Amino acid sequence: ISDEFNLPLLRYCYHRPLRAFRNILGHASLRSPETAHILNRVRCGYIYSTTPNAMCWDSQGDHVIGVTSGLVQLFLAWTAYLLSMPQFMTNIKGSDEEEACDLDFVRAGFDIDRLLCNVDEDIAAYTMPRVPKSHHRRGVVYMMSNMAILTVFLHELGHVLLAHQRFIETHCGGSVVKEVGHDSNGVDDMTNLLHAFELLAD
Repeated sequence: ISDEFNLPLLRYCYHRPLRAFRNILGHASLRSPETAHILNRVRCGYIYSTTPNAMCWDSQGDHVIGVTSGLVQLFLAWTAYLLSMPQFMTNIKGSDEEEACDLDFVRAGFDIDRLLCNVDEDIAAYTMPRVPKSHHRRGVVYMMSNMAILTVFLHELGHVLLAHQRFIETHCGGSVVKEVGHDSNGVDDMTNLLHAFELLAD
């Protein structure tokens, strides 16, 4: 994907949602004094890893939120693939410039279930070379990716505000809340509880 897209715009895909999230943190801490002591201690950034994931943990009194570069690439690849199909979101200008293709992720080499079930898989094996030809539709790829990444940062903030990472540390023997590949130590009740945590963070 990075070969097909303009590199400064790819950097923009990383910086814009992170900047937006930091602005939200700043505004929220001013408007919400009861949570300001938590929000002012949130640190956030990207983790260089091909595995698509997001996580939060506590470190030296700070709450750390990390999103992997693999997840950013996944969002870019997925939205680029969708917007490269003329039958998808036809109200966006430029659909007549795209080549028709089958809406079948698995046959196109994009098996999202396999990717999420095996977090050790390299994201590079799943990114598609298909990108929209229309510059209008490419713009929507960046916008959708930015919104998705910002949503993930906000979701992780939900875990922090609800102190899920502290519960994980106390009851699961770990210290990190992961979106993908979290170890519940084989306890079914814990699996259900972790799923409830995800819904609460949303």
